[in-house]
Amino acid sequence: MQIILTWINSGGIISYILILCSICSISFIINRLIFFYLKSRISVESFISKMENFYEKKDIDSILSLCDFLVLSPFSSIAAAIFKNKDRSHKTIMKIAEKELNKNIKDLERYIIVIGTIANVSVYIGLLGTILGIMQAFTNISLQGMGGIEVVIGGVSKALVTTAFGLFVAIPAVVFYNYLTNRVENFINDMELLIDETLILVGKET
Repeated sequence: MQIILTWINSGGIISYILILCSICSISFIINRLIFFYLKSRISVESFISKMENFYEKKDIDSILSLCDFLVLSPFSSIAAAIFKNKDRSHKTIMKIAEKELNKNIKDLERYIIVIGTIANVSVYIGLLGTILGIMQAFTNISLQGMGGIEVVIGGVSKALVTTAFGLFVAIPAVVFYNYLTNRVENFINDMELLIDETLILVGKET
């Protein structure tokens, strides 16, 4: 622990900025992982299957009850919107379904752009620390009038520490940004499949 504190202090204010970035990144990542876990409690195939079973019995109320029970699923709001308006025109139903789709996409994408931004910015913040550390090393040399390990060690240490911290923050952020982005794309594909299957079910397919 003492070594870590020494590294942090040697990096100066850049280290503390990167620590703040890391805390924000981890917080948003955990938030999204929990969010996606709750959203994926039921697969689109299972949802469609349950919906079809109820519709074969002409039991619309049970479909709506299913949507209420699975309210956290992104599929429920779309299916409920379509079935509540199933007697309207295809064009009207599509507008309603697309509105629900876009609303769900907005919820799914929340905070992901922040994680991506932190992943990109933290590398440059670390690079800034590297440059400042090298500048400090040359400044020390010019003030002392001669080189030497004692003269440059402080600046070089700051340069290496901030570079390492920048990568430490950026690498996991990039990994989870890509993972979460892929999860969003999968959800979008599933919601589009649900819309198509539900429209076929209610006889409003193109």
